Amino acid sequence: MKKLIAFVLISSLSLISIQANKTVKYNYWFDQERQKESVVTYETTESLSFAITTSDLADGIHQLYFRVQDSIGYWSPLYSHLFFVNSLPKNDEIRIDKVEYWLDNNWNEVKTEAISGEQYSFSLDASVLSDGLHTLYYRAKDNEGHYSPTSSWLFFKGSVSDSTRKVVEGEYWIDDKYDDIKKMSVDKEQTSLSIDASSVSEGLHTLSYRFKDSHGLYSPLQTWLFLRNELKDTALINIAETIEYWYDGDVSTLKTESVNNGIVDVKIETSSLSVGLHTLSFRAKDVLGDYSNTHTWAFIKNEPTPLKISWYKYWWNNNIEQATIVNIETESPNYVFEQELIVPDYARNDGFSTNSTARFNIVFCDDMGHPSNIEWADVSYPDVIPPISTIVSDKEQSNESIVLSWSANEDYIQDYNIYYSEDDKPFVLWLPNTISQTATFKGQIGKIYRFTVTARDQAGNREKLNEEKCITVKFVDAF
Repeated sequence: MKKLIAFVLISSLSLISIQANKTVKYNYWFDQERQKESVVTYETTESLSFAITTSDLADGIHQLYFRVQDSIGYWSPLYSHLFFVNSLPKNDEIRIDKVEYWLDNNWNEVKTEAISGEQYSFSLDASVLSDGLHTLYYRAKDNEGHYSPTSSWLFFKGSVSDSTRKVVEGEYWIDDKYDDIKKMSVDKEQTSLSIDASSVSEGLHTLSYRFKDSHGLYSPLQTWLFLRNELKDTALINIAETIEYWYDGDVSTLKTESVNNGIVDVKIETSSLSVGLHTLSFRAKDVLGDYSNTHTWAFIKNEPTPLKISWYKYWWNNNIEQATIVNIETESPNYVFEQELIVPDYARNDGFSTNSTARFNIVFCDDMGHPSNIEWADVSYPDVIPPISTIVSDKEQSNESIVLSWSANEDYIQDYNIYYSEDDKPFVLWLPNTISQTATFKGQIGKIYRFTVTARDQAGNREKLNEEKCITVKFVDAF
C-alpha cells in the first residue's frame, strides 16, 4: 500500500470533498496524461466525496487534475493539487531537495538552489529585465531525480519614475476570441466594465482583460471565469438569501446572516479570537437552497492599539535616493508638517527643475508600517546661481583667422561677453553683450592670444570673469 504525502498545497489527499450543486459526474487524471482520464457518475447529493488510487503511480511528485459537472451540464473550473507519492521505508524517505527556476524562455539561464526544510523561498533579481511583462518558471526536484510539473507566474516590471504616468486604456475579450477584442478608455482613477453577454452561449466562459499606461506598458493579463445561465422559469430565479461564515475551519463557530435585496452587509466580530493569523470562510445560499463555493480569506488580528504617525520622508523632483527621513515622537494619529525648507542645489541642477520650479514630495507612515499616498507640491525658488560658460576654438594655431564658439550650462541665457588677451597682457572686452554663440577672430602673426567668456542668464545672474578658464591660440607665419 503506497503512502501518499501532499506537497505545498494540501496536507492530505486520500479523500477529496466538494460542495456540489446537484453534481452528477466528475472526472480526474494525473500529471499530463489526459488520455487516462477517469469519469465517474455520482448520485445526486449536496456533497461529493471520492477516493484517489495512486497504486499505479511511481514514487515522486505528481499533479492531480479534477473537475465536476452538475445536472444541467455545466462544468466547474479545473482544479489541480500537487502531491508526493512515497513507498520507501521511513529511513529512506524521498524528499524535495532542489528547485529550478528561469525567466521568460531563457532555459539556458536556469538557476538551481538547494532546499532544506518543508518550505522554501528565493529572491529574484529583476534589475536586468526590461520594463513590461515577464514570466517566472519554476519546478522542484526530489532526491531520486523526479521533477514536479513546471509552474509559472506572470509578473510586471515597471521602473519608469514619471509622475505623469497613468492608465489610459483597457482591452478585453471573451474566451479565446482575441480577434473580437474590445477597447475601453480610462479617464479616472477607477474604471468599471459592463460586458454584454447576450451573444454568448450558456455555460462556462472566460473574460480576459488588461490595461495600458501612458508609456505603452501593459498590466499582467487577468482572467475571470463566469457562468452564463439563462433560466427559462422566472419563478426559479436564483437569489442569494443567506450567507454563512466561520473562522479557522471550525464549523462550530458558524454564523448565518440574511441577505437583503442581493446586498450583503455583514459586520464580523473578532473579539473572541486570539492575536495572530486566522482564516475567514464564507458561502452564500440561494432561495432554492443551493450553496455557492466556499471562499476563504486569511487575516491577522492585532492588538487594538491606536495608530500613530511614526515617520515621514521627503525629497525633491525624482531624487528619492536623496530623501530625508524624520522619525516622529508623538502619540497622535494626526500630524501637521510645518517646516521652512530651501530648495537644495541638487534639485536645481538635476535636469528636472524648469523655470526655477522644483517638485517637493512627501510620504508619511504609521507605526503599523502603512504608508500614505505620496503628496507633492511645485515650489518656485529665486534663481541666484550664475551660469557656467565654456569657449572653444577650431584651431590651436593659425596664420590667418580662427573660429570661436561658446555656450553655457543653462537654456535661458540673456547674453555673453567675450574677452581676449594678447601676449599675456590683461584681458580686454572684445564682444560685449552678444547673443551670438560663434565669431571669427583675426590675429597678428607672431602673437599669442588667450580667450575667455562670461554669461548672464535671464534672471540677471552674471558669471564672474575667470582668467584661468581660457583657451590659447598662437598665430604663426606657416605651420
